[in-house]
Amino acid sequence: MLSCDGGPLGRMWLPATWTDRAGVEQPTKLTYEVLVELAAVMVAIGGRGR
Repeated sequence: MLSCDGGPLGRMWLPATWTDRAGVEQPTKLTYEVLVELAAVMVAIGGRGR
C-alpha cells in the first residue's frame, strides 16, 4: 500500500499494484483518468454529513 497526500481531501491509500511502483510488472499503470475518478469519489464521500 502506498500513502498519497490528497490535499484538502486528506490522505488516501492505494495498492502498489495500481501504480508503476509495484515490484511485479502490471499490464496497465494507474492513469490520470483513474485519479480523476478517485478524486470525484473522495469529494462525494467528503461532502456527506456536512
